[in-house]
Amino acid sequence: MVMAQIELQHALSRVDPVTMLPNHSHFADDLEDLSRNQPGATRYALFIELTGALELNATMRVMGAAQIDALAREGCNELRSWFGEGNTLYSLGPCQYLFLRPASDEQQVREDARHLQRHLNRSSLWSSAPCIIRPVIGIASFILGDGLGADEVMRTALQQGGSGLRLVFQPRIALNSGECLGAEALLRWQHPELGEISPVEFIPLLENTPLAKPLTQWVLDAAIAQAAQWFHRGMKLTISANVMACNFEERGFSDRVIERLKQRNLPGQAFEIELTESALMANRRSVRKQLRKLSKAGIRIAIDDFGTGYSSLAYLVNVPANVLKIDRVFSSSTRKDRQESQKSLLKALIELAHGMGFRTVAGCVQLLV
Repeated sequence: MVMAQIELQHALSRVDPVTMLPNHSHFADDLEDLSRNQPGATRYALFIELTGALELNATMRVMGAAQIDALAREGCNELRSWFGEGNTLYSLGPCQYLFLRPASDEQQVREDARHLQRHLNRSSLWSSAPCIIRPVIGIASFILGDGLGADEVMRTALQQGGSGLRLVFQPRIALNSGECLGAEALLRWQHPELGEISPVEFIPLLENTPLAKPLTQWVLDAAIAQAAQWFHRGMKLTISANVMACNFEERGFSDRVIERLKQRNLPGQAFEIELTESALMANRRSVRKQLRKLSKAGIRIAIDDFGTGYSSLAYLVNVPANVLKIDRVFSSSTRKDRQESQKSLLKALIELAHGMGFRTVAGCVQLLV
């Protein structure tokens, strides 16, 4: 009886409860099986997204999650009909799907994807849709058994899907010298119709989907590539990139970051990992273990949004961090009656940080004294 319950729980954990499609965990297992049974074979992964995170977020706030669930089931039925029986379709998140296709002519794969996108764009299919449907299809080719995991396949397909995601780099300037010491990599989204979308809108949504981990890996890869390019031109900068809490749950996350630096011949001191106080406290033992490994490799650690998450400062003693990024709430008030108190509090935080050996970033300006 106990074994039957365990098997049932395992089976349910591999199925998306909304669409009843195999989920991300199921896809990862299937990919491992394929890699073991058919090493060297080529596959194409088609990542399909019915509409963007902004539309889903607005619809959920106004009409409720049930409307999103209904759209996800409708999309599931449409895609099942398109791909036919016997082919496995995976659900990766709200209105996000993935389909694995055996190797064939790449041009034919892309032509078939264009046909599917035109089909999904037909308004008659979504007459009762609660939001505007803007299908995006990304294609990634990969070789089974080549070390590419489920998250990497998803990341590559997402990147090829014309998502409009890009990195911009915000410089850090030392106030006492005017020298540019580095830059922070910031994720931006240029929507094809709505224009620039604020990270405040789309990042919280992505953090709760299976795309969070591959997206962060894409950001890290792009930031490391840019850091290496500048470093090998003789520009001694420290490039910083944000990491989500879920990434520290990945086994071997820190090893992969270190390996990426080695592949680019980039010293650890040229790169910085940022994480928030909440991410740091979510799984203390796992996070600190990975942070110590990153720090040992010379990679700098920065605590983002410092001062807003936890009142206790005791955790700072055991964290191998180099930089405290003081939340802008302490320096952004426009009310004159609050500016003096904020100024005093900001000064106290900076003096505390410097007294403990940290560098500080406040209001997007790095303060070095």
